[in-house]
Amino acid sequence: MKSKMSDMHKIGVLTQVSRENYRKSIFFEENDSLINSFRENQIQIFLEQHPKNNNFTVVGYADGCGSHGYNQALSEKRASNIARKIRQHRPSARVSIKWGGENSVGHSAAAKRVDIILTEKILYVEPFPEVVA
Repeated sequence: MKSKMSDMHKIGVLTQVSRENYRKSIFFEENDSLINSFRENQIQIFLEQHPKNNNFTVVGYADGCGSHGYNQALSEKRASNIARKIRQHRPSARVSIKWGGENSVGHSAAAKRVDIILTEKILYVEPFPEVVA
């Protein structure tokens, strides 16, 4: 494996990127961040549908009602709670947590959510530019 890696560097730059494969949204009520049985079931079904995936990004959001600081904290709490449940169901999971705070102006059912994003790490060789004299 090591010789293949060094051979790759002779022809280009080895780069690692993350690619989104699939996204599942879990919705919340106003001022809510708890994982009830319905949400837990959604998480469990999602994980069962993707048994070989272990890389997740979890992004929490809130609507525009309330103060900016409150919405940041609420979106962080939502994302952290979902990430905790993913790790409980799949201990080998690597979960990155992000929060976006306000995702709309005013009340919006679609903004009160956490997105669970399946990601995969991809290695590819980017060829060195061709020098033309």
